[in-house]
Amino acid sequence: MTRGQRKEYQDRPDWVADKAWNRGYIEGFELARIAAWKNAQSVAAITVNEPEEIEACTRAAISVIGPWLGRKGTQLATDADWAAWQHAANAAIGWVGRKGPSSGLLSLKGVGYPVATAILDILDPDAWPVVDKWRVIQAVA
Repeated sequence: MTRGQRKEYQDRPDWVADKAWNRGYIEGFELARIAAWKNAQSVAAITVNEPEEIEACTRAAISVIGPWLGRKGTQLATDADWAAWQHAANAAIGWVGRKGPSSGLLSLKGVGYPVATAILDILDPDAWPVVDKWRVIQAVA
């Protein structure tokens, strides 16, 4: 393989979405595939999460974003829609605890903001974009 060739783990794992929605959560291997697609360096850290932690965090995220399934970002016509979408995003992604435990997807080891938004994007790309500096640069270019 030459230096510029794409690796299989760089392929978008769209197959995860249907399985996760049907099951109600993302399994550990699926989480690792999403992380590898987004940032291969995060995969090692993800492997130390217990399956129960992954299930609980991803089940909670899926339940929060479920009402938005299939809605395009352009359908956020009102301030109330936008506020509700932001609330769902904040709840699903969570925050890194400074004085207490982290929450949402960010409570999983190896999941930072870019990987958390990639998880939501895999589950429903119409409603949840990947947010990171590379995606923003790519979109602007």
